[in-house]
Amino acid sequence: KAVFTVAVEGEGLTYEWQYQRADGTKWFYTTMEGYATDTLTVNATASRNGYKYRCIVTDAYGNVVYSDAVTLYVK
Repeated sequence: KAVFTVAVEGEGLTYEWQYQRADGTKWFYTTMEGYATDTLTVNATASRNGYKYRCIVTDAYGNVVYSDAVTLYVK
């Protein structure tokens, strides 16, 4: 398994994780373990090699921040 975590400060934070396929350009919302928390757990299978993950964080005032995207490499 791979675990991705974001660290953000603010009030009333909500989290939404997204992924992008290795050969894709579109982002999709995920329902994997932790998808609505600051920590996403991904089953690191060969089929997910090269997938990118990012988190969208929104605070109580509607401010939105996108995390940097990270790439999952599976050997």
